[in-house]
Amino acid sequence: MSLTGGEHGHVAGDYAYRKLGWRKVAVIAMDYGWGHEVTGGFQRVFEELGGQVIQKIWTPVNTTDFGPYVASLKPEADGILDVVTGAASIRLIGETNPSLLLLDEPTEGLSPLYIETVGHVIRTLQQSGMSMLLVEQRLRFALLHSDFVHIMSRGKIVHSSSPQELGRDADVRARYLGV
Repeated sequence: MSLTGGEHGHVAGDYAYRKLGWRKVAVIAMDYGWGHEVTGGFQRVFEELGGQVIQKIWTPVNTTDFGPYVASLKPEADGILDVVTGAASIRLIGETNPSLLLLDEPTEGLSPLYIETVGHVIRTLQQSGMSMLLVEQRLRFALLHSDFVHIMSRGKIVHSSSPQELGRDADVRARYLGV
């Protein structure tokens, strides 16, 4: 299975409009391919639903201080889409207090001990009230740390349910997940 950055943005756009109730969004994204793909996917779905992306701020990949970018955000935005990766993402989270966090395969390449630590951090953030969009290849990890599951195929959401419902639906798991 192959994913593009735009597919993550599709789900985030749907969630921001339908679940968070955002209608106007500002974007802070790294100025490189993945940042543009996620932003484009988000914007496409969000605006098809009736929302509006009112501002896009493109930061250099090596940005260490997001203060000037955060200060220039339009105050009328209902929410901020953060498309920043790695340690820079942690710095930006500290400066913006987001209501939605996109976690793109946070366990990729990690040892089992670190995977457990990532799970603990996710649970702590959930308990604090933060909404998260988790994109994850490890099905068991995703189901343990999710309240709701979307499965995408060819850029469209083909299944939505609780993790428990997906666990009971062998047909959907076989058709889309190969398990």
